[in-house]
Amino acid sequence: MKKGLLFVLFLVSTMIIMAQTAIQPIGGGTAGNPYIVTSWQNLWWISENPTSWDKHFAQINDITFPAEITEWNEGSGWSPIGYFMEQFTGTYYGWGCGIFDLYCNTGEAGNAGLFGVLSPTARVEQLFIINCDISGGSNIGCVAGTSLGFIDHVITMGSVMVNTECGGGIVGYNGGTVSYCSSMGSVNGIGGMLGGLVGMNDGLTELSNSDVAVHSEEGSAGGFVGWNSGLIRNCYSMGNASCENTIPDLLKIGGFVGDNDTFILNCYSTGTVTVNSTIQDSYGFCGKDSGGTIMGCFWDMDTSQATSSEGTVLGKTTAQMTTESYDLPNMYTAVGWDFVYESDNGSDDYWMISSEMNDGYPSIILMFTFYDGSLPVELSSFTASVTASSFVQIEWQTESECDLIGYNIYRNQSDELEEATKINLNYVSPHNSSSQNIYSYVDSDVETETTYNYWLESVELDGHSEFFGPVSVTLTSDEQEQEESPDVTYITGINSIYPNPFNPNTTISFSLRMAGHVEVAVFNIRGQKVRSLVNQLMSDGEHRVTWDGTDQSGKNVSNGTYLIRMNTAEESSTVKAMLLK
Repeated sequence: MKKGLLFVLFLVSTMIIMAQTAIQPIGGGTAGNPYIVTSWQNLWWISENPTSWDKHFAQINDITFPAEITEWNEGSGWSPIGYFMEQFTGTYYGWGCGIFDLYCNTGEAGNAGLFGVLSPTARVEQLFIINCDISGGSNIGCVAGTSLGFIDHVITMGSVMVNTECGGGIVGYNGGTVSYCSSMGSVNGIGGMLGGLVGMNDGLTELSNSDVAVHSEEGSAGGFVGWNSGLIRNCYSMGNASCENTIPDLLKIGGFVGDNDTFILNCYSTGTVTVNSTIQDSYGFCGKDSGGTIMGCFWDMDTSQATSSEGTVLGKTTAQMTTESYDLPNMYTAVGWDFVYESDNGSDDYWMISSEMNDGYPSIILMFTFYDGSLPVELSSFTASVTASSFVQIEWQTESECDLIGYNIYRNQSDELEEATKINLNYVSPHNSSSQNIYSYVDSDVETETTYNYWLESVELDGHSEFFGPVSVTLTSDEQEQEESPDVTYITGINSIYPNPFNPNTTISFSLRMAGHVEVAVFNIRGQKVRSLVNQLMSDGEHRVTWDGTDQSGKNVSNGTYLIRMNTAEESSTVKAMLLK
């Protein structure tokens, strides 16, 4: 009995260790040939290789961490990229892709997040971080604990827990630039300087918004930023702020900012401020004005239930703050806000206002660049099967392709692409057309009683390439069995969404490794379910379902980005789709 128990414990421990396999991304790490990140194993490799922290990275598909991440590093989970003695100095371009289910707990240590510390030269752009759970000592954020660099077009949704001080939905401490970012979820902490987007802002934060519940047991807290010693402009907060406090002179909590030392321009907030479970009516926008300057800012007196605020801020009713764009110029443009459809305050067109967006409040438009539209090849399926002659037939289907030299097939008995061998002598010629194409290649140099992994490489005219796979197949010595039951291994997950962007219909192609219950559902960017497309038992193999851009009640949804999530008993898969009308 004891041996059996020891064996089980050893097996579990081995599985956890194996789960942290690091796989080097393909690419050269340069600006022209960046490392291509396609899996959490690639991300883990970056984390484990500080010598790569000055390189360039591009993520080209969504990445979901396994549930076992909470057991990694003795319960610490993810190890952040970069720390003060060796900061991340490179670039990470997300191509509008997502990182899901990230877990990081640095305990009493600080700088927790996907990145620990970003240097002044670092850039993180065009990325979604969804359903993350980040906690640690001080300087805690979903994107980074500390940023001295540039964070642009990043959306986060998750939970941030701060054991000491300084935490935000995007970054704990910002000494660089945060622009066109959005955060949702919660930020909680024992100490102060907690904000929905940024904990402490010592740099520039602009053109961003938060809808985060912020709670501090003591110290400064704000719906958008906890403490501002830099510049904040053209931003808004719709989350609530709360704290526990028994010393009024130390109270620094506001609907937008807890404590302001410097400049806040053209911003607004709508959330409540609660102290010791009681809603306060004196901190509508700013909790403490420590000699800073607040200009062109507002808070909603109706939704916040606050009639006054620290600093030079104007309280308005909901009706006044949700004025339609055809009424411009109005109270916003009168103090310098630059809107679409007006030219008096410039042509940058930072703000939009419409009854169909953001509950009628002014909003900042975040435009993401998705990698899907720039892929030379749109692959919809990639399979391998055993023929009656005991060869392996590799097949793939594309929905469109352009500017390709051709395709290569790689094979290996392990799942390591770096050690795989190219098995075709010449390129498989492409059609380079916008219509659907089916390709086939037969590998006759195989042996029975062997498992093979195959990868497909598409090579572009400029020399860049993209890898797909692997797909796996096992040959047995029983030819009759193979003839009757080809050994095709499907990968559970979403294979493609085509077309994407779409209007009005798109087709989701997905496959199941084994029969079972599957749900395919559509979520908006706030994580709310829009429609369930599939929710039933299904056979193994490839399947397709069409979404016509309507919600569960049959009503057309608005333009924007949606998450298509597939769940089975064994794993989940999420991709993004953009509806453009």
